[in-house]
Amino acid sequence: MLQIVEVRNELPGSLYWRGQALGQTTQSGSQPRMFLTEATSVNHITNRDTFGPLVGKYNVHLSKDEQSLHSVDTSVVDIRNALAHGLVSGSRAGFPLTLLHVASGVNAKMSVKWFNDQITLAQEQIDRISACGKKRWKSRWWD
Repeated sequence: MLQIVEVRNELPGSLYWRGQALGQTTQSGSQPRMFLTEATSVNHITNRDTFGPLVGKYNVHLSKDEQSLHSVDTSVVDIRNALAHGLVSGSRAGFPLTLLHVASGVNAKMSVKWFNDQITLAQEQIDRISACGKKRWKSRWWD
């Protein structure tokens, strides 16, 4: 069972670890500490998957009927990786810039239109995931 820091509602803002408020000393006089290595199971929070594997796992779990409506376009992974880890070059004149990320095969001219297209693509993927959540789980969170 995963042991995690929990937030107790009765004391807003107080964090607890194994029943002891963090920042307070234990009976033995030591400060309670939490280490990720103390997790005794691996789950979707502790598995350290990066964005690409998460998108892949999400898409695999969709039924055939859901795939056309709710699957995530995996090109967002390449764009995200390129923006996070790629090289950007340009002139003092400004746009367009060049984005290069060899690992994902991205070599793009980054104009304002290009950025707007990427924002639109990312929002479409968010909307697809949200629509799937709304369909599968009835919750006030989706409203």
